[in-house]
Amino acid sequence: MSSMGLEKHYESINAMCNAPTAYNFVLGSTTKVAHLLNLSFTNAGKDLVADTPIPDPENPDSKVNVAGVFDYISWEGGPTDPAIVNFRLSPANKATLQEALSSLTGGSEVEAEFIVYDYSYQDKKYFKHFHTDSKKIKFVITKGTKVEISDSPSMDVPQPLNFAVRMSLTPKSEGDEQEFHIAYTATSPFTRRVGVTSVA
Repeated sequence: MSSMGLEKHYESINAMCNAPTAYNFVLGSTTKVAHLLNLSFTNAGKDLVADTPIPDPENPDSKVNVAGVFDYISWEGGPTDPAIVNFRLSPANKATLQEALSSLTGGSEVEAEFIVYDYSYQDKKYFKHFHTDSKKIKFVITKGTKVEISDSPSMDVPQPLNFAVRMSLTPKSEGDEQEFHIAYTATSPFTRRVGVTSVA
């Protein structure tokens, strides 16, 4: 039976992430945390740098370098539904983002790589809940939206210095094979294609 045309009642991501925990992870944490690994503005030729070392939730004794830390990410589940993202950047990456958005060559073409981690109470460990599988996904800044960048550093995490950003990114439809990877348990991952124009 085809599911095309049926109303979708559930398959959305609505991840409230704990940025202070991501920056200062301690054993015993159970809240969602999420990392922005890469953000590139392909037309403007600007890339954010993974300049912030933070603990790896799957192995807190080691650190990973990230370009940013998420407060929130949502996606309604459809191939061209936008991803709404709130994240934090270092002062240097904030400046790069502002330069890219101001670029005369166009700052709307974006490639992003990220991981949202959730905690499995059953397995007593973190697992990858929503991610791009170490690949960059092509997006455009959602038409009619503006990128909001805070002028003041966040107060709840004084170090490392970080600035809040909010943006809406729509997966790009060019026929490329692109997938979001999703899991609600540590053992049952699945994928959903994004940005691909469906062929009837």
